[in-house]
Amino acid sequence: VALLVKRNEVALIVAGTIVVLAAHAWLGLSGDKSFNTTSRESGIENLRPVSVDGALRVISINTWHKLKDSTALHDYLVRERADVVVMTEVGPDKRRLLDELKTAYPYQVHCADQWVCAMALLSRYPIADQGAARVAVEQPPLVWARVKTMDAQVTVVGTHLHRPSRSPWLHDKHVTSLIQFISLINGPTVLAGDFNTAPWSNSFKRLMLEAW
Repeated sequence: VALLVKRNEVALIVAGTIVVLAAHAWLGLSGDKSFNTTSRESGIENLRPVSVDGALRVISINTWHKLKDSTALHDYLVRERADVVVMTEVGPDKRRLLDELKTAYPYQVHCADQWVCAMALLSRYPIADQGAARVAVEQPPLVWARVKTMDAQVTVVGTHLHRPSRSPWLHDKHVTSLIQFISLINGPTVLAGDFNTAPWSNSFKRLMLEAW
């Protein structure tokens, strides 16, 4: 608007900036508060049961490197009682969290000791095969496990693709590498994680089309 009007450009830019910041603040304050554990009753009766209908309940969550207090995250994962949890941005500072979750999720595979990888997969079911690594910059961090459920074995893969706004070239490399990795897996597979993409993006469409 400032470029079109050609008058009072500074005033219009300042006003526009204020409106944008106010809108973001309003969206943040009016968002979903269901993650706040203080608003919920505590007690074992509120814990969800482990899946009994043959469905595999998977939680995928970016734990965010800047999040220092993981108490709410711990309580959330224990309360939800998922079958499998895939976590990204789980670095050395959250290594203790994984140990605290072993009672609820006794089977774990992770690369949390390395910042360049920082992935974790937690399961209530036993794990047959597993792996976690960040092989190269051009490849995304990966964590995977063949989970032995009551009905079958399911391979769950977790990943964290590079943000395209920082490097679209590296993001595309990660998508290609991920598709190649998925193509090597036989049997039922669940892909989870932080893809840094949107459902209408080309990279997401590639994942749906080429990785099934």
